[in-house]
Amino acid sequence: MLFLVRLLLIMSLGLNLEASIAAADIVDQFVYSGFSGSNLTMDGTATITSDGFLQLSNGTAYLKGHGFHPSPLRLRESSNGTVRSFSVTFVFGIVSSYADFSAHGMAFFIAPTTNFSTTLPAKYLGLTNVQNNGNASNRLFAVELDTIQSVEFKDINANHVGIDINGLESLRSYNAGYYDDKSGAFQNLKLISRQAMQVWVDYNGKTKQINVSLAPLRMTRPLRPLLSTVYDLSTVLTDVVYLGFSAATGRVNSLHCVLGWVRDHGPRKDELLLVYAYMPNGSLDKYLYDSDLCKGTLTWSQRFHVIKGVASGLLYLHEGWEKVVIHRDIKASNVLLAKDTNGQLGDFGLARLYDHGTDTQSTHVVGTMGYLSPELVRTGKASPLTDVFAFGVFLLELTCGQKPIKENVQGSGHTVLADWVLQHWCNGSLMVTVDRRLQGDYNVEEAELVLKLGLMCSHPFPNARPGMGQVVRYLDGVVPLPELTPTDLSFDMPAMMQNKEFGMSSYPDLVTSFGTISSREISGGR
Repeated sequence: MLFLVRLLLIMSLGLNLEASIAAADIVDQFVYSGFSGSNLTMDGTATITSDGFLQLSNGTAYLKGHGFHPSPLRLRESSNGTVRSFSVTFVFGIVSSYADFSAHGMAFFIAPTTNFSTTLPAKYLGLTNVQNNGNASNRLFAVELDTIQSVEFKDINANHVGIDINGLESLRSYNAGYYDDKSGAFQNLKLISRQAMQVWVDYNGKTKQINVSLAPLRMTRPLRPLLSTVYDLSTVLTDVVYLGFSAATGRVNSLHCVLGWVRDHGPRKDELLLVYAYMPNGSLDKYLYDSDLCKGTLTWSQRFHVIKGVASGLLYLHEGWEKVVIHRDIKASNVLLAKDTNGQLGDFGLARLYDHGTDTQSTHVVGTMGYLSPELVRTGKASPLTDVFAFGVFLLELTCGQKPIKENVQGSGHTVLADWVLQHWCNGSLMVTVDRRLQGDYNVEEAELVLKLGLMCSHPFPNARPGMGQVVRYLDGVVPLPELTPTDLSFDMPAMMQNKEFGMSSYPDLVTSFGTISSREISGGR
């Protein structure tokens, strides 16, 4: 399918990422970055695919399927019984047998039960039936993504998003699409385009306002919601509710998939449960350093595929979401491999969340030695460019098959991998640094690009590093890497000490900074 995505990199962003991941109370929050190994409650045609998607329909006509978060939730405030604020984000995709026609749609819903056995498929979307559609006793809130115009429900067209209360006649609906942040113009989206799209559903418990937004997957949430209405959900929802998805088919074969799902009830700093899709191949570092696995070393094409995957994920973290997410611990052991060797960045335990355009705050130094940029060590101030530095080290690590700081062969001291690669480039022997286990079986142009880009990203000066958008363009071949020489990537230590970005005035300061970092402060290592 065209909408296969690296959801591990995306859907773990909806909650406070500074919360510790432990034995948490999860009655209010959850994250599904894929559904493999999850214990979703399902019925009808719903199933979990081998790719970790929740597939609600299987292409069979006139059937329905549901998938629920297995635990009931309490949305009401204990003090006054009103439904408190909540946010839900999910990614979906609809695949029809025909390019211009599908039957029918799907919906996200909140309901008092998981028993939908009496509901009907087709135009009822598996939510209601002929007898109870619209009844207040349903106690149902839903956001429908409908691909058929049902006249009896007063649908506006065959490609719309609607807010539903107790039935399929929408309280408010609009054409599927979004408002462009810059121009304000409305951009149409086709629900059956076979492309992944993201939906945001927000309820403000104080103002009773419901907002629904829709956008292509890699776009940030539009500033203007697609749908907005005021309705007191306290008059609809029961004390204990279930959250889920429903889809139904009509006479046309269609597949309805949910690719990831996040629920949050507001800005509280609760602990959270981060659910990862099962990664059968484990972490990348095993294939670089585990002697039992090294014989089956990753090919160059697999390594390059992993590099591009992690780069695109970091681009989304830094620029593609409504917040800036700084991972702070990029390294081979935190890259997980799916069965098809797709690389997915994991372990968001140290990640920090910031608004776009705001200055990051200083904090204690966390991360793993060898991947820490000089300015991070000196100031404790993480930024997207400190992630870029670690990514550059990761590029060198994966290409050379060596750790960032390696012990000298004679056992006398250590060598920094980036310095070693740079020295070989100065000597005209750059390609000697490529992992010998590849036995020369690699794309020389790609390997040279990655090595030079790794040095460029791990440059000691932050302003000399490219942003992840530029990195992805280099890796995709959209723009060529600048003509660089080893001199461009070397640096003058005295000049570095005077650089305002570091706030340093003397070389001993830098030595002291490195010397005083304790193992406790380098809390990201494992």
